[in-house]
Order: sequence, then C-alpha cells, then structure tokens
Amino acid sequence: MGIKVIPKLVSMRNGIIYLDVLHKWGLLMRQIHIRNNEAPKIGGVGTLEYQLWVDDVGSLYVQITKNSDGGTFPRCRFLVAKYAQGRNSNDLGQLVSLDMDGKAQEVVDNNGDGFLRAVLRHLLDGGDAA
Repeated sequence: MGIKVIPKLVSMRNGIIYLDVLHKWGLLMRQIHIRNNEAPKIGGVGTLEYQLWVDDVGSLYVQITKNSDGGTFPRCRFLVAKYAQGRNSNDLGQLVSLDMDGKAQEVVDNNGDGFLRAVLRHLLDGGDAA
C-alpha cells in the first residue's frame, strides 16, 4: 500500500512556503518550510534535518527527514505538544507518531527518542541540542 496524499494548495506568506496535503483519512496536513531546519545531535557528531507540519486544527508536528551520518531514524510525524516538556529529559517514554497515512503508530526505532529530543531542543530552544 503506497502513500496516498493529494496536494491541495501551495502558498507563500511572510517568506514561508506552505504545502497543504490531504491524507486519505481526511486529515489535512500543511507542511511549513523553514530555513534553519538542521538540529545538532545530542552528545554526538552530525545533524538531523527536519520538517514542520500543522494539521487542520492547528497542532504542530515535526518529522525527521535526514540523518547526516546516514543511520536509521523514524520517518513519521511527532506531535510537538506531546513531547515538548520532555525534550531536556533523558527519556521521552514510548513514542507514538503519525505515519504517512495519518494513522497513529508506536515508534520502535532505537534512535527515535534521542533524535526527537535533539530536534525539539533545536526547534523550541533555538540552539544546540547538547
């Protein structure tokens, strides 16, 4: 089963490009393109690229899209509000995200916790993950 998304609208406001995507489940997700989307890894060498998404009710999601070291990473979207407070902890607990079809799923990737914390620190604290 492939990913079924329908591009809905591309627009630009205040220098930010927005791409609306309608999932087959009816959830509208809008990708927000940002310029500084490379987060340093926690306690390691390398960076993680990420994208931001917002759903039709205004919830913000983050999706890791590239690991500079080429290793594994979860390829799903995490609800920022759910994990934001734990970004400076040592463990976020069991990770649940949206897959590319918009369905909730448990994340079993070994790097998911640390990588998500690094991205959230970069996004919310505006700086280094360490």
